Amino acid sequence: MKIKLELLSDALPGSGMVYGELTDIDITFDKYGFPYIPGKRIKGILKENARDLIDMKILEMDEEKLNLLFSKDFRLSNGYLADYTIYNQFMKYITYQTKGKDKKPDFSQYFYKSGNINYFAYIRAQTSIEYSSGVAKKHSLRFLRVLKKGLTFYFEIKFAEKNEKNEDNKEIFEKICKITRKFGTRRTRGFGTIKLNLLNENSDSSTPSSKSSAKSSDSNKEEEDENTQDKLIVELKNQEQILVANQIGNHDTTEYFIPGSTILGTIAKKFIEEKKKDPNFNDLHNDNTFFDIFLSGKVKFSNLYPKANGKIFYPSPLFISKDKYFDKFYDLTKVKRPEEIDLVNIPSSLVSICKSDYGDGLALITPNLAKSVEYHHARPKHDRTIGHATADQGQFFQYEVINAGQTFHGEIIGSSSYLEVIENLLGTDGINLTIGKSRSAQYGKCTLELKDPQELDERKLSLLKGNRIIITLLSDMILVNENGFITPNIEILLKELMKVLNIDEDKADGVNIEKKYLKYKKIGGFKYVWNLPKLQAQAISAGSELVIEIPKDLKIEKEDLERVDSHFFGVKTKQGYGQIKVNRLNHTDVVEEKLEYHVQNVPENLNSISKYICFCIFQRTKYDLQQKAHDEVNKLKKNDNVFNLSKSFIYRIKNLFGLYDNSAELEDIFKKIANEDEKTVTIEGIKHSIPTKFRDDFMNISNFIYFNCNEEKLSGFDSLVIEKTKFIKSAKFKGIRENIDQDLNKYLKSKEFELYKLYCNTLLDDLLYKK
Repeated sequence: MKIKLELLSDALPGSGMVYGELTDIDITFDKYGFPYIPGKRIKGILKENARDLIDMKILEMDEEKLNLLFSKDFRLSNGYLADYTIYNQFMKYITYQTKGKDKKPDFSQYFYKSGNINYFAYIRAQTSIEYSSGVAKKHSLRFLRVLKKGLTFYFEIKFAEKNEKNEDNKEIFEKICKITRKFGTRRTRGFGTIKLNLLNENSDSSTPSSKSSAKSSDSNKEEEDENTQDKLIVELKNQEQILVANQIGNHDTTEYFIPGSTILGTIAKKFIEEKKKDPNFNDLHNDNTFFDIFLSGKVKFSNLYPKANGKIFYPSPLFISKDKYFDKFYDLTKVKRPEEIDLVNIPSSLVSICKSDYGDGLALITPNLAKSVEYHHARPKHDRTIGHATADQGQFFQYEVINAGQTFHGEIIGSSSYLEVIENLLGTDGINLTIGKSRSAQYGKCTLELKDPQELDERKLSLLKGNRIIITLLSDMILVNENGFITPNIEILLKELMKVLNIDEDKADGVNIEKKYLKYKKIGGFKYVWNLPKLQAQAISAGSELVIEIPKDLKIEKEDLERVDSHFFGVKTKQGYGQIKVNRLNHTDVVEEKLEYHVQNVPENLNSISKYICFCIFQRTKYDLQQKAHDEVNKLKKNDNVFNLSKSFIYRIKNLFGLYDNSAELEDIFKKIANEDEKTVTIEGIKHSIPTKFRDDFMNISNFIYFNCNEEKLSGFDSLVIEKTKFIKSAKFKGIRENIDQDLNKYLKSKEFELYKLYCNTLLDDLLYKK
């Protein structure tokens, strides 16, 4: 279902932050400048209005049931514009429309963040009045950016169909929506008047494939060789900001990856939902498939790491260090640590390691993983009349979040029969899910889908010279000794590695750890189902490295290395712990390279956002015409007649531009001024004489304001507008222009007189400034 929100007045859903220095209170918008309404702003209002309905005896429920209505099975997304997806795709096309490296986008001068903000919002000023004097109070001037009246936003909402009394929750939410009339900051001061409608429709993109079904194991199904491991590639894309809290430490900061346990839980929940559709379903205790996939550890769910432009970004390896003062990198597995140079770890937490485009070096590429800080406050719990946090009641808090629009890549490893069940659950279109903290509103909306295995820019399988292999930890590793105690001892890892490589114990004595680059961390967390903290354990951190020397008489095949890559070491492997990677690249040096983006295709259905495109082009045209006016004045010399016009004359002409809103009326006035037979001119019902000096000055300036005295009409300015918009007509703009050409021509034609007045006023203002 969806909630449709229409703005009946300007609105101010405050963000807690400001964009630039011009505003004191700002709205929320994405990285391209398109506004959205955070789900928490509406969830709080809906819950407040539900309490009002309870007070009026229209709804019969207590506080506990009300909290249950808005917590269990409740989900409210952020509110987005109707064509938000098209807006977003269009700006991606504009942003990444490049030619070669380090080239600026072709259209960035027309479409940019601040311009997008100005299309949907504007800045208002307000002050407080001193009642005794009737003047503004000192230091009370405030600038607010507000959403324009008339905008429409859509929220996706999910809730349980029936409550404990078997009442239809849809009817309850319809009543709540009907009485919701205000939201946002300053809603008692004329802002935030809205109309809410509950729509009985679903987003097509959020509908799982009909193929999704949970298949149970057949009792007489042939047992498969569990040593034969297949792999599913999954990708998660977040439509909203997500907060994956740190397991230990500051829970208001976010991790840079999606834990495998999150994906395991999501798919397990989907399995249970599909099972409940079966009328013969009893419980999961006797379901062997559920146990094998989600509980036994036979299927491994890896962590999901950021992906961009075909490259996956894993935790930064510890064997690569950087000169503290210069951009030079050292591979400590190949060179001795220089004593005279101060070395530090790679600054970025994530890095993609691949072959350099400029030689045999190892390229380090850092991701553009955007994070931001979101601010919230809780109102006083027992006083609904107070709309803000106070010093002794309520609470102000903040979250660090991963911004929307990121892609995360991971793997699910197990036997083909188990992976087939997961593949059917996800379907061809993937599934919608919400992850992380505070996911009931504003945060956590994502899609999880299967991807075909692609040829990624990774390293080729080979042993390094000297029969060495380098093991890199892609995720944290928890090791357990023979007595069952958790201990981060790498000898335990080495023994397990020998078993995976099928190396006998007597031959394994010759295998040594030549170098090690280790970092440790504490693993923990919180189990919300139990409302208890998880067991804390010491682990080896992701990014740690081992250089292992293999005796020359031991031959390791390519298949052995592939088996190591698909094996997870230690415990809690089903949740993504213990994943490793074998170093596969012989390289000469290490260099840092920039991440490049592919040029996007022109999005379809641009007709639906043609007004926005026309507005942006119009704004740029205004700027170009102002620059043209500046240039014309700068060309004047002191002996030019126009340069020597009096200030009083210039102010009179400026006044004429301010009086008329169409070209015909202004043209008629100019005709009478230029005609020597006319002695007077009527302006706003008042006759004015036309002095000879005034007429002579007007003749001098007529060419500058595009008035043809011979033909007695305005002419030539339309050619100037065409000249300033010729970029639009060029082949570079072809993909966009074909969609909106007719609308653009009509729009510019309707705005031609506005552009004309802007140009002339700019020219006259510059003349005054020169005086």
